[in-house]
Amino acid sequence: MQYQVSAIGTLKLCPCCVVMIDENRKLWLIGCYQLMDEKDSSKSAIDVNQRIGSLVLIKGTEIICELDCVDGGVFDLRLMKNMENDVAARVCAAHSNGSIAFYRVTVDQIIPDVRHKSTSEMLCSLSVIQDDTDHSLVIAGDSKGKFYLANDTSILSEHEISSPLSEPIWCIHNTSFQTKWMILVGSEDSLVRIFTIPRENKSDVKKCQSILKDAGAGITSIASSINGIDDLQETHKIYVGSYDEHIRIYSLTVTRSLDASTDQLFRFSLLTRIYIENSGIWRIIPIICDEGGTKLLIAGMYGGGYVCKLSETEKTLKRIRLQASSALIQKDDIDEPTSEEETGNPQLIYGIACMTDASEILFTSFYEKKFIFVQRKE
Repeated sequence: MQYQVSAIGTLKLCPCCVVMIDENRKLWLIGCYQLMDEKDSSKSAIDVNQRIGSLVLIKGTEIICELDCVDGGVFDLRLMKNMENDVAARVCAAHSNGSIAFYRVTVDQIIPDVRHKSTSEMLCSLSVIQDDTDHSLVIAGDSKGKFYLANDTSILSEHEISSPLSEPIWCIHNTSFQTKWMILVGSEDSLVRIFTIPRENKSDVKKCQSILKDAGAGITSIASSINGIDDLQETHKIYVGSYDEHIRIYSLTVTRSLDASTDQLFRFSLLTRIYIENSGIWRIIPIICDEGGTKLLIAGMYGGGYVCKLSETEKTLKRIRLQASSALIQKDDIDEPTSEEETGNPQLIYGIACMTDASEILFTSFYEKKFIFVQRKE
């Protein structure tokens, strides 16, 4: 598992999130934000919470379209609908002025669509619930401990996580089960709160069902993968990243019920922890390998970007730290410290995405305003 840098590009604003739009066309979308002068008291600055933002469309490795966002900085970005038969893809963005904004993306354009202004002064995180219809549900977390449910037409409801200090919600993730969706909400107070939404009523958010309390600092990323499904139960793996420089991997077991009206029972078990020095784990993308095991694509903030290969028992087999040079650092043990000489000038890595098989990866360097492509060496 080796990678080499294939292209580096420069952006006008600081990049913080990336999504793959279309693998066949090699279309990627980058969301950016940048702080304005704090002394700027103009209405336009106040309206976007002192942050300007943009969306940048990349085809191959070249920038082909940029859009300045009227709602300010882009803090999170999610693909809602794939590009099919040359019909535009659909994405949503969490903006610094509290808006959930929808955009259509073609092979050479970013087109603003509908937008909903929440009561929040700033949104920080997004998750999209997909079902068998075209009516997706967006969940957006804000900087004061609230999250919102929205669809194409309106914001449906507003909810509080009951954090005493109204902590920011840095990440939201959902996973689907037989009769409901499970919503995992990660916040600055180091807790993961679990809510559920029944399939028959998407606007009916059930109160916090459980809390994960293992982290030592704010929760910054949550991801999941399906481990197994049978007639009696299904198991998922839940990956939780934190400012405390760890990824915690949980097994989530859900007992399946033949009676759709009966609540499903779920149980979390902590399997292992992965330490990544000098990092906050801002994004985790699990990739199930054909040969068994899992690869984790990780945006580790000042710790850098990583590809981490895990065995089927979650033992770390190998890691590679991604950086903007031709010599990528490879470690066989993720717990082995990285020397200052290897680290060099730290990059702040927020955005990262990849092809389905991780053969090509795009990650971004925030303060340097760079995007970097790396390709796997065969």
